[in-house]
Amino acid sequence: MLYRRLVTGVLDRASSKYYPYAARDCAAATDLADRIAGDVDVVPHDDWLADLRKVHGRKIGFWNQVAGKFG
Repeated sequence: MLYRRLVTGVLDRASSKYYPYAARDCAAATDLADRIAGDVDVVPHDDWLADLRKVHGRKIGFWNQVAGKFG
């Protein structure tokens, strides 16, 4: 959850110099997503990523770095 918040904070501020850190945090959130207990009221990780892409989809610099972390 903390990693998600860190990513969102960077993207909300459009702080492009922090995109590498946000991409790293996004990768960490993905790695930890299956550890979130099923009974906790948390948005599923895939849904969170889809919402993030919908809201911040034009921040190509960030998404290119995310692709580099996963690819």
